[in-house]
Amino acid sequence: MNDVQIYKKYLEIHLVSSKTDQFGRGVTIHIPEQLDKCICPVVLLPCYLRDRPVVEGPLFCHFDGKPLTKYQFSAILKKSLHALGIDNARWSSHSFRIGMATACAIEGLSDEKIKSLGRWKSGAYLRYIRTPV
Repeated sequence: MNDVQIYKKYLEIHLVSSKTDQFGRGVTIHIPEQLDKCICPVVLLPCYLRDRPVVEGPLFCHFDGKPLTKYQFSAILKKSLHALGIDNARWSSHSFRIGMATACAIEGLSDEKIKSLGRWKSGAYLRYIRTPV
């Protein structure tokens, strides 16, 4: 929780470690607001925080404060999509990377900005952009 800051136009999240951080230095990422407020993390994170238990620790946790595992996050995502009547076979936790890259491309962010936000060093980010045809 201490690694998340909410600002008016973006979120700032410090990742202590990640698979792309081979030297364990950590990285701070900025997630910009989205035009579609229904999917905007800057709008939705405060809503989540109102319902989240008031405990120290990871952003995503159970009501008792225990951290949510990647497996549990994926299972909740699948159940939520099913409850909404959405075919959950096409979705995974990785879909959030695809969604962010796509939303940024639709909003006209530069290729360099999209690469920076997703921490891509190569042109691999292009495979994540799924603009409507």
